Amino acid sequence: MKTPFYEFYKENLIENYITFETSCEKYFKDNFQICFSTKTNTNPEVIKTLMKEGCGFEVASLREIRLTPKNAFKVMNGPAKTNEELKIAIRDDVLIFIDSFSELDKIIEIKNRNPEIKNHFFGIRLGHEKSKFGFSQKQIKEVFKIAKENEIQIQAIQLHQGTLNKLAVYKKNLKDQLKIIEPYLKQIKYLNFGGGYPDNFQLKNLQLTINDYLKEIKAIFKNFKGIFIFEPGRNLVADAYTLITKVIAIKEKNNEHYAVLDVGINSLSKITLANFKFNKLSSQTIKVEMKNIKSKVSAEKAETYTLAGPLLFNNDIVGKWHGKLHEGDYFEVENVGAYCQNLSWEIIYDKPRVY
Repeated sequence: MKTPFYEFYKENLIENYITFETSCEKYFKDNFQICFSTKTNTNPEVIKTLMKEGCGFEVASLREIRLTPKNAFKVMNGPAKTNEELKIAIRDDVLIFIDSFSELDKIIEIKNRNPEIKNHFFGIRLGHEKSKFGFSQKQIKEVFKIAKENEIQIQAIQLHQGTLNKLAVYKKNLKDQLKIIEPYLKQIKYLNFGGGYPDNFQLKNLQLTINDYLKEIKAIFKNFKGIFIFEPGRNLVADAYTLITKVIAIKEKNNEHYAVLDVGINSLSKITLANFKFNKLSSQTIKVEMKNIKSKVSAEKAETYTLAGPLLFNNDIVGKWHGKLHEGDYFEVENVGAYCQNLSWEIIYDKPRVY
């Protein structure tokens, strides 16, 4: 088989969505909306599968608006929305979360030139004080004031806890943000808690479930009577993909053993913040050849291998593996559904295909 390639497990994606949805129903009854973080994975089959399950979408650009079904519930985030993106998002009835005063000015200008869109409502994003996203605590009051003066309806607030926060940190952030937005809770319809939720592999390591995060939201925001929006990405799709890769070279250098694979950080980037799991799958060719040298193989001792990629970069290292390896062996890499495909580089090699 020609490697590397991704395998998509639709049933895993559906199971993960149902688990997240069931948790939402437990704490919020019908007062919630799930919006898949489109940037996490833009495979059309992923988007189509989630649409059939009733999922909405979080988008960040005109490209993502076009990639997602037109009749789906959508929210739009991001610090760099263009006039064209804003006009099309308004036309398509997307819930836009305003990120800056500059963006608010653009929306006011669009509304003044198109008075028929006066009924469209918007959200604002409360950003962390040291991030490039959203408004600061001191700016929230001014945003509401300017919006009201210009007949811009603010009906939603977005909070984001960051990515993969520990539960204690997540809980503290929620409490801090409640203090800031509490005066506005009675006048908004939607409260968006963003994404950043750990995937199943990480939840297991933390001995947590998605219930633990949603339970905290419900307890802290118990007085909010509107719709709760969630933007899971990696939690839904991380373990719905595996990557098949082949060992193309075995080498030893300065007492360190290397197994060079046909994929590296071009598809298994550290920027995904994922924990990859490598499972050895011996090739059929090697199995046949090994019958003739069985005694030699059985005498081999296990080694710890540095798993390296094929790129001409010294940092093209993707993991460690302990056991017996030969050229021609295959690995199945788990937990690669979040960001790996979208962040894959086409440098020297093509992007892996999806099956």
